[in-house]
Amino acid sequence: MPVLYESPEFNSIKVDDQVPVRERTYGKGNGNGIADAGEHIMLYSSHHRLRLYTADKWVIREEEQATDEVIPAKWPDGFTLSSVVKISPDCPDGHVIEFYASFETKTFNPIERKTTWGKVNLVIQNKTSTKKY
Repeated sequence: MPVLYESPEFNSIKVDDQVPVRERTYGKGNGNGIADAGEHIMLYSSHHRLRLYTADKWVIREEEQATDEVIPAKWPDGFTLSSVVKISPDCPDGHVIEFYASFETKTFNPIERKTTWGKVNLVIQNKTSTKKY
C-alpha cells in the first residue's frame, strides 16, 4: 500500500475506453476517449500507462485489473504494472474521481528505475453526455 501525500496533478491525461492511446486498447467502453459511467478505463499521462489508487465509492474495486509491460530500455529487465478500473454504471454525471497514480521509467547509463507520482482528477460523464474531458 503506497503512502499517499500531496503530489502534483498529472497533465496530458488520455482515457483508453476502447480507443487506442498507444499500440492497443485495454479499456472497454464506447471508444470516445471520455470517461463514461459503466466503462472499464485505463489512464495515461502522455504515453505512460498509470497505476491507479482511489477509495472513491464509484470505482468498483473488485473489477480492477492489473496489466504489466516491460519498461523500455536497452535491456528488458523489468516490468511495471498499470490499472484498468471499472467506473460504476450508477456514477453521477460530472462526478470527479481523485486518483493517486504512478508510472515507472528506467535509464541505461546509469541503470536507474524511477517512479513518478501524481494525481488525476477525472470527470465522469454519462454515456449520453456530449461534453469532452
